[in-house]
Amino acid sequence: MINFEAFPIQADEKTEQIAKDIQAICLKVAEDNRGDVESAYVVQHSQSELHALYEIAARTHDRVHLDGYVLQCGLFCGGSALMMAHAMRDDASNPHPLLAIDSYTKDYRPLRELFDDAYFEMRENLWEFRLQEHITPVLSDTVSYLQHFWRLPLRIAFVDSSHHYEPTLKELNLILPHLVGGGWLILHDMFSEETPGVLRAVNEVFEPRDLSEFTFYRTDQLAIIRNCGVGTPVDTAADAAGDSDTPRWVPKK
Repeated sequence: MINFEAFPIQADEKTEQIAKDIQAICLKVAEDNRGDVESAYVVQHSQSELHALYEIAARTHDRVHLDGYVLQCGLFCGGSALMMAHAMRDDASNPHPLLAIDSYTKDYRPLRELFDDAYFEMRENLWEFRLQEHITPVLSDTVSYLQHFWRLPLRIAFVDSSHHYEPTLKELNLILPHLVGGGWLILHDMFSEETPGVLRAVNEVFEPRDLSEFTFYRTDQLAIIRNCGVGTPVDTAADAAGDSDTPRWVPKK
């Protein structure tokens, strides 16, 4: 049985304002495109979820430096990706853009009709925040893309795609071998009664593993899992230069 503790959010005024701006722009774009602001709320994350995503992407949760890429499965209108990309843009140590995969087809009924507009709203939201160079959208089935193309180390993997058991299970099994020591696996709608497949997939993936090698957090519907058992902090050239407060993580042999 996995026990989730509260994620220690350290939100400041800057993070709070960015979250409010993203929510407001996404709602305005959705309202302009759909003429119905109520339907737009399905694209939103809560304030605490956005704060957690920002802090993890910005490395402000702790002072550990992680090498690797940031991957998001499920982009929709782009709100959560905008939050992480904002954090990555503000951090000069992030050399790579966030890569976000979405097929823009959904069999989850509440989202089905919205997906006719979601792709175009995502592109408009990217332009509104001038984050085109910091988010690379990929139009693809997430499982197919991960299976056939992904070979890179991951410091953050955010799964917010199908919300069904089988594809989520496949995504997790394809992602975890690439997650670096100290890396973050994040899932949305983990605790919702409407999407029980996400929780089932997570339980199945982690049941045979040593849970002591992971730390499990939660904020609202966001599950945040840290891979702390496959790597150890080590001295680097940065440490020799006097930056000893930013250890890097490397896989165990």
